[in-house]
Amino acid sequence: AGPLAGILGALTAGAIAGRTRRRPALILVALVQLAGIAAVAVPVLGTAEGWLPIIAVCLYFLFYNPGATVMAMVMMDRASAARPATDYSLQSTLHAAVGMGSISAGSAIAATGGAGATLQAAAAAGLLALVGAVLLRHPAGGRP
Repeated sequence: AGPLAGILGALTAGAIAGRTRRRPALILVALVQLAGIAAVAVPVLGTAEGWLPIIAVCLYFLFYNPGATVMAMVMMDRASAARPATDYSLQSTLHAAVGMGSISAGSAIAATGGAGATLQAAAAAGLLALVGAVLLRHPAGGRP
């Protein structure tokens, strides 16, 4: 059920972000991702009975995937007209490397500090993304 919710979130984000400016879209998905982290925190730190874990996972996917969709749109906007495939490939590689590093850091935090520390680190990263989205400036000719 979670992956289906993620697909729905990504498609919805694409439809919304295609009709709005990128900076507000990035701010919105950063806020939505923080809501996804909060949804997962309930069963992890509180009760994990009944349908609650399934609902939390669905909300997490629903709220997480829009960020990847909007980020891909921003990366495409930032690719140069002269060499778009090279630029997008480099951006995607950097995006993947940061993602892998984040997974490693999250695993290390979980091993040493447990689920609560991991959720705190995720929330801090989400807040950092929100600040980055608020401060984002676009180059001339970009789509702010």
